[in-house]
Formats: sequence, C-alpha cells, structure tokens
Amino acid sequence: MKTVVRRLTAVLAISALASAAIACGASGDVRPDEQAAYGEPAGADAGSSPAPPAEMTREQVEERVGAGGSLEFAKLAGIDLSGSRLPGVDLEGASLDSGSLDGADLSRANLSGASLENASLRNADLQGADLRGANLRDADLQGADLRGADLENANLFLADLKGAKLAGANFTGADLCGLDLAGLDLSKLNLTKARMSDARLRGANLTGAVLRDAVLAQADLREANLRGADLFLATLRDADLESADLRSADLTRANLRSASLKDAALEGADLSGAVLDDAVVAGTILAN
Repeated sequence: MKTVVRRLTAVLAISALASAAIACGASGDVRPDEQAAYGEPAGADAGSSPAPPAEMTREQVEERVGAGGSLEFAKLAGIDLSGSRLPGVDLEGASLDSGSLDGADLSRANLSGASLENASLRNADLQGADLRGANLRDADLQGADLRGADLENANLFLADLKGAKLAGANFTGADLCGLDLAGLDLSKLNLTKARMSDARLRGANLTGAVLRDAVLAQADLREANLRGADLFLATLRDADLESADLRSADLTRANLRSASLKDAALEGADLSGAVLDDAVVAGTILAN
C-alpha cells in the first residue's frame, strides 16, 4: 500500500511540474525544454505548402467594410491591407496569416479567434481590439498600439513587440514564451496565468503588474522592476532575478526553486509559503 501511495505521489508531482511549465506555441503540445531554439512545434510539417491566396482583394475588403458588412471567418491570408482604415471591423475567426497590416487602423476591431500568424502589424492601431484567442505567432507588432486591447488566451509565441504600446491591455492566459520584452513598460498589466517561460524581461517595468499563477520559468528578469507586483503562485523556477526590485511584491506560494535572487531588493515582499530550494540569495536585501 505504501509503495502504491509513493508511486501515486510521484506521478502527481510530475503532473504538477508539467502543468507549471505549460507548453509554448500554437498547439500547446510542446514544452519549452523540448524545443531546440524555438523551432516548429512537435508534429509540425516543415514541408507544408503556403496558405492559399486571399479570396478577396483589398478593394473588395474595403468596399464591404464601408458598406457595414462583416468579414468574420474570411480567408484573407497574404492580403495587403497596409494603411487601411478598418475601425470596428468584424474579423472574428478570419485568416490573415502572412498578411500585411502595417499602419492599419484596426481600433476596436473584433479579431477574436483570428489567425495572424507571421503577419506584419507594424505601427498598427489595435486600441481596444478584441484579440481573445487570436493566433499571433511570429507576428511583427513593432510599434503597434495595443492599449486597452483584450488578448486573453492569445498566442504571441515569438511575436515581436518592440516599441509596442501596451497600457491597459489584458494578457490573461496569453502565450508570451520566448518574447523579447526587455525594457518595455508592462506596469499594471493583467498577466494572470500568462505563459512567459524564457521571456527576456531585463529592465522591464512590471510595477503593480498582476502575474498571479503566471509561468516565468527560466525568464530573464535581471534589473526588472517588480515593485508591488502580484506574483501569487507564480512559477519562477530557474528565473534570473539578479538586481530585480521586488519590494512589496506578493510572492506568496511562488515557486523560486533554483532562481537567482542575487542583489535583489525584497523589502516588504511577502514570501509566505514560497519555494526557495536551491535559490541563489547572495546580496539579497530583505529588510532596511
């Protein structure tokens, strides 16, 4: 009986670790440590053919939108809509893979469930857009305005967000694995349950951010400002938090196993129930 209990406990522990390091990528079936340099997900067909051409031209799209028509579930892969004015457009479930939407006005657009894999959205206006469950894998969002956008459960695996405006955006459950977010202003963002394994967050401003139950395994958080951040139940295993500002942060029950907290500031932080096994704490400031 004791042997059975021990085996069951081991199985549950392995299951818990697998859940904590939720897979990154489109299908959610690949663990970060099972991918080589963020290659294609397991099972992906490297020789797959390109997406079929868009079934509508730019002119037809603009004409339909101008007439108040919907584009939900439209097949628009590869289309060039750069600079188009499409505020409030309904593109729910639409396919825009590899499309060009640079500088397009998509403010308040409904892009829930849409696929924008490898699409270019440089300097696009996505203020208040609904991007829940959208596929933005490998998308170029440099300089895009995502203020107030809803990206709950969106896939942004390996997307480029350099210079993007993110104030007020909702990233609950979003896949942000491997993203370069170094130096970005992520203050007060809702990142509850976000997957951010291997994300580069050096010097990022995460003051007051909500990271409850988020996965930040192996993330680079050196010199990041996490003052007052909510990291309840967050997974920070093997994360690098050297010289990070964690003053007044809530790290209750957070997993900091093997994390580096060298020279980190932790005054006023709540570490109740936190896992600190094998963590590096040299020079850590715990109190004034």
